[in-house]
Amino acid sequence: MSAVDRDALSAVLEDAGLSQYQAEAYVTVLEHGSATATDVANDSEVPDPRIYDVLRDLEQQGYVETYQQDSLRVRAFSPERIRSDLRDRATQFESAADEIDRRWEEPSVESHSVNFVKREQTVLDHAEAAIDDAECQVMVAASADQIDHLDRALGAAVDRGVYVMVVVSPTEGCCLRDRIESGGLASSLRVRPDPTPFLTLVDRTITCFAPHDMSLNRFGIIVDAPSHAFIFRWFYTVAIWETATQAFERAHDAVRICVNLGRCVRELRPILADGATVRATVHGANTRTGEAATLTGRITDVTVPGAADTDGTTPTAHGSGPTLEIEVDGDRVAVGDWGAIVEPYEAMRIEIRSIDWP
Repeated sequence: MSAVDRDALSAVLEDAGLSQYQAEAYVTVLEHGSATATDVANDSEVPDPRIYDVLRDLEQQGYVETYQQDSLRVRAFSPERIRSDLRDRATQFESAADEIDRRWEEPSVESHSVNFVKREQTVLDHAEAAIDDAECQVMVAASADQIDHLDRALGAAVDRGVYVMVVVSPTEGCCLRDRIESGGLASSLRVRPDPTPFLTLVDRTITCFAPHDMSLNRFGIIVDAPSHAFIFRWFYTVAIWETATQAFERAHDAVRICVNLGRCVRELRPILADGATVRATVHGANTRTGEAATLTGRITDVTVPGAADTDGTTPTAHGSGPTLEIEVDGDRVAVGDWGAIVEPYEAMRIEIRSIDWP
């Protein structure tokens, strides 16, 4: 056996659970077939004072047999046991390799979380922190008292250029008029007279929810997962936003900002049908890579499947994949709504730069 083969075999035996000296002694015994303890020590790296303990340990594990003949001798048992052990370990390593591949391909668990909490204040605190970190869009439904807690964060987000949608429900003794007229709370604000659950969605990822004050269920949910935010977004849009009354819409100079692609394409469809030229900037993400993307050009077409006979206030009008087509540097690019799969881009914010009539 060459030195390389011997070293490789010793290393494998160590991986199989033998100590360095045990592996060295066992390989030496295999090479000799039968040998004295002294010969095994001389032909291996096992120190003389340790050879007897090493051989005794190997015997207890069933690898060798010692016997007395003038001096202590040792011979190897049938290698079937060691072969079986190595095959079992090979199977374990193969299974571990498969598990590594599976975990590598799965989405990161750490990046998504769902937490249930007992105190509404905890939900409000998380919502405030998320709004402070918002980069693109915030959607809030809250009572006037809850808005008091978020006032600073909402105002700062508006000042940063984040598009903030707020639905507020008055509470006893509060006056919303000054706050609404100041326009400091939101980019678009609506009022809903009925009790409203607390709901905040930030950048299509963070969701903070708590039942309204009259509910018997006292709990809160804090979610960090785009798929859950997508579901809560439908609840917010259909059950809260569309049932509230418009109270304020912030003017953005000459730029019209939309964060709901479905509503945007419904507004643009008759304009494009009349021959107008619409130029826009779409901020969103590449649906294949998830990387942020910005597209600027002329809108050439819009599609709202299944919404031809609706006025935009029914659930049907918000579904079935609205799309927008924008011409960028001579190429026409399809842009889908939140959660787009077929289209190469997902729109998060659309800025209508100009509308030129023929």
